[in-house]
Amino acid sequence: MSIQEDLQIAKNCDVIELGFSDYGDEGNVIKTLKDGKQMKSLGNYALQMVFLELTGFRFPFAHFITRQAQASELYTLFWGAVDKLSVYGFTTAYVNMDGAQSNRSFMHMHGIKLSSTNLHVTSPVNPGQTVIFTMDYSHVIKKIRNNIMKSGIKRGRTRNLELPDKNNIQWQMWVDAFNWDKTSPLQIHRALTQVHVYPNAMEKMRNHLAEEVLNDDMLNLMTQMIQNLHDQRPISQANDMRLHENMEILHWFKRWEETIAISDDTSTAKSKKLLSRQCIEDLNACILGFDQLCRKAISMSWHITPAQINSDVVENEFCQQRATYNGPNSHPNALQYRRNLNNIILGQSSLSRKGNAATKRANATSYAFNNPQPLRKKTRKSIHSQITELKPIRL
Repeated sequence: MSIQEDLQIAKNCDVIELGFSDYGDEGNVIKTLKDGKQMKSLGNYALQMVFLELTGFRFPFAHFITRQAQASELYTLFWGAVDKLSVYGFTTAYVNMDGAQSNRSFMHMHGIKLSSTNLHVTSPVNPGQTVIFTMDYSHVIKKIRNNIMKSGIKRGRTRNLELPDKNNIQWQMWVDAFNWDKTSPLQIHRALTQVHVYPNAMEKMRNHLAEEVLNDDMLNLMTQMIQNLHDQRPISQANDMRLHENMEILHWFKRWEETIAISDDTSTAKSKKLLSRQCIEDLNACILGFDQLCRKAISMSWHITPAQINSDVVENEFCQQRATYNGPNSHPNALQYRRNLNNIILGQSSLSRKGNAATKRANATSYAFNNPQPLRKKTRKSIHSQITELKPIRL
């Protein structure tokens, strides 16, 4: 999360400087060796780590002030966190991350490439344990949507997606469908707005906007994936139909890639007819990682709730950092971030209703131990209803 570059001094039995970038002891040494000099710089990002248990318990246990941490710095921070968690009895079964380039490079450091079918990584801090690497499906859906937005024959379009049956996918199709639907007396897709079709840089980050564009009213293939990974019903058997459907979706994308690969077009033309390599790699890590996590949990007599295996818990915490505390402050400094985090841990019992994480999965949220019904607004009774409710009494 982006924060202000600001230096603050907090006194808590000692003088602590807050605001400088910190990658841990090993990470700071690596950064010094890489830069060739030892210096301190103000951080402009907060790297947040959250423990999310398969049963739903979650806890934000560590954060670091960084300047866009690189893969080498993530390596030491992540495995150090796994080691610290094991000291307190917590076992790390998987890691879920978004499709940032540093996260993708972090996966590559462990031998996970585009064609990888095994996403299990042996833990360097505990060789007898394996950790599964997965990609957050909400970010994968946004990446697919963004690739489609770049597809077309108009000026400025960098892609022209072509399906195996030679049909093209262009963003103009969504624009035309949206314009037609708004003029129809019976709207088919009432959730779509101008923000969905013409999003700005900030609105492209909203998870629900991408999901509503690619839901069952617009694209049947993607809606199956969204529904399966949004499902609140637990997966407790290896032959669950949802796992088979997810693998069929992945195989469909692979067949698409193979069909374009054997065509007579140039390499540049082939790349324009497909989703970006990063998008395909994230999709592979998302579906395969989720599948392997489910099978690992089932072998240990656990179950997986698909709606919980995502990074919405982190997104919601960022939403509370920006909107719930210190007013509508979208860029808190390091000291405010730390104090806000303590308030979130101690005072919040449900997920924030604001931000880019969906709110319709309240019953499957991580630390919502009880879900009370929302208070109903009291309405003033009419004179007629008051008269009808009068009962005679005997004097």
